Amino acid sequence: MHRFGAAQIWVLAGLLATCLAMPAFAGPTFFDGTFNLSDYGSLLTYVTDPGMTSAVQQANFGNPGTSMQFTVTFPGAGEFEVYQGMMHNGWGYDPGTQGALSSIDFSEDKYIHQNGTITLTGSNIRVLMLQGGNYYIAAVPVDVAFDTWESGAGTLSATDFDFFDFNTGVFDDTIHPSFSNGVMQFGLANYYGLTLDGPLQLDTYYDNLQITLNQSVPEPASLIMLVSGIVGVGAWRKRG
Repeated sequence: MHRFGAAQIWVLAGLLATCLAMPAFAGPTFFDGTFNLSDYGSLLTYVTDPGMTSAVQQANFGNPGTSMQFTVTFPGAGEFEVYQGMMHNGWGYDPGTQGALSSIDFSEDKYIHQNGTITLTGSNIRVLMLQGGNYYIAAVPVDVAFDTWESGAGTLSATDFDFFDFNTGVFDDTIHPSFSNGVMQFGLANYYGLTLDGPLQLDTYYDNLQITLNQSVPEPASLIMLVSGIVGVGAWRKRG
């Protein structure tokens, strides 16, 4: 039987320690800076008032070039909420076969124009995920401003994505997607919750949407099995 010397043991131990210390590495990156609507599915919308209207289009106004424009019209005074979403037809990923994810890097530019007068207390960019028939939304804050492009970016874990039902408006921050199993599809979402004194139209533009999927390194148990396999192969070759 082959016996490893001290030097060989130190090499194997160093290999294992290095693998365990490795950070997650970048996997596929999805990017859109033109927003051809033929690349997306139908507009998803949930509104709390039937008098609200919701629309989306490609706009010749970007940072630079073209962008995606969400338009919401509020009918008058009252409290309103609206969720809008667009799923990209080609942005799919299966962590079960392509590798589990540790996190998702997300960035986007946002521009808000109002036809009226309101004050916003907060603003976010949002990424939308579809998995197992359920939608999930994650938000990253940006500066609050009108008529100027604002940029935001963040690193998201599975618990940053919260369940949302576009049919009923049910939002549940205790339900999250799986980063290890289940096909994912990605897109972007827009949201407003407002208390208004009169009618208002908001046009929100999004540009330079980027989603990077960070894949996990192998689990420690898998690495130990790999090293054990190397040891076993070395011993087998020595015996032969």
